[in-house]
Amino acid sequence: MLRVGIAGLGIVAQAVHLPLLARRWDVFEIAALCDLSASRCAAIGQRYGVASSRQYSSIDDMCERAPIDAVLVLTSGSHGSAVARCLAAGHAVLCEKPFAYSVGEADAVIAQAGDVPRVQVAYMKQYDAAFGRLRELLPDTSTIRSIEVEVLHPSTSAQLLFANLLPAASDVDPVALEAVLAADQKSLDAALGAAGQDVRHLYSEVVVGSLVHDISLVRDLVGSPADIDLVRTWPSGAAVNAPPSTPAAAASAPPAEASTPAPRPDDRVAQQDPPRAPEPPEKTLEELVVSADSVIGLVADTPVSSERARVEDRVEARVTRDVRVGGTVVIPAGARALGTVVQVERGGKFKQTARLGIRFNTLVLADGTRLPITTQPFYRDGPAPGNESAAKVGGLSVGGAILGAILGGGKGAAIGAATGAAAGAGAVMAGDRGAATIAPGEAFTVKITSPVTVTVEHK
Repeated sequence: MLRVGIAGLGIVAQAVHLPLLARRWDVFEIAALCDLSASRCAAIGQRYGVASSRQYSSIDDMCERAPIDAVLVLTSGSHGSAVARCLAAGHAVLCEKPFAYSVGEADAVIAQAGDVPRVQVAYMKQYDAAFGRLRELLPDTSTIRSIEVEVLHPSTSAQLLFANLLPAASDVDPVALEAVLAADQKSLDAALGAAGQDVRHLYSEVVVGSLVHDISLVRDLVGSPADIDLVRTWPSGAAVNAPPSTPAAAASAPPAEASTPAPRPDDRVAQQDPPRAPEPPEKTLEELVVSADSVIGLVADTPVSSERARVEDRVEARVTRDVRVGGTVVIPAGARALGTVVQVERGGKFKQTARLGIRFNTLVLADGTRLPITTQPFYRDGPAPGNESAAKVGGLSVGGAILGAILGGGKGAAIGAATGAAAGAGAVMAGDRGAATIAPGEAFTVKITSPVTVTVEHK
């Protein structure tokens, strides 16, 4: 069992690494956590069973005091310094990109690692089955003259819908945060010198923060790029014709005229087009959180009967009233709820009562956005065997007013639910055996067990 310490509990930790480590509990133990936010450490520690005594605000403290064998460095910004310190403490390291901003940082890590391969950068795409198939299909790479990479990237909100992220932390010490940001800027200074903020953004967020994944694939296929001859960025204003990234590159780069290829046909057409109208302002998005233990009112769309249903059968319902957080609608009435049957007991003539259990796992909004949710199972019992009058009433009465749960947190909110009587009889008899049923149009409520994060447009 490899005992792992996690440094940095942001998006990539919550969405990727922690769930995968938990899934492979037979190989890994999440033994320690480190983050500038104590509340985030506490929340994730509770989720993954990491005691408060093994939660830290400093990587150095975690490396010195925690019972760990390896560290996942998942903090923001450059990771060179953190990786070197983890290696100095004797721990192996898996590091997220960017590994480092400057060659100097990378050299320091290599020197600290020595001859033993103790560092791996999380370039996961080279292990994708599709990339392995590409290797098989490629001809002799010595004959390749051009490689074009096209990335089909979803929006951030769509990409992270499944992750159920914690809300942004509000308890980070500003002094500690300023020290981290200052160190990051110092690393960028070493890499880029006096380059402007637009170039710094392109380098840190786009090149080594994103495109480096694709560069790693190209390097795997044909070797590392030797020179950068031309860079184009768009839309206009986004560091167009940016200067080279480092002073060394600037000194060795040929004149711009020599490096710029002749315009392609599509370039010439684009140059003749009239100026485009200004682009509309970008939408401002905001993440709101529906708290755990909140109640959502639903109305059934799918008929379900214990006589015919099987475990894992699909079940659909609709949200009956808007779900609001701080006055903002985050889940509108009419959103579809998707779930599955999780229990079927058919019952007997004399003793055993029929029972259905369903659980919902997804909400689908009007624009197609899918929100992963986790709810408690909703159970429906059939009538008691031998009690014919029970066939006229469901095992659970659904009519009447259903109160929405009051959401916790500073913003506060209320979730409304449906009002009204259950449609149709709650159970029917199958011979002498009473079936448990849920009829289309029947109203009921479910309780969510984990927070649901929804990205909405801020107005």
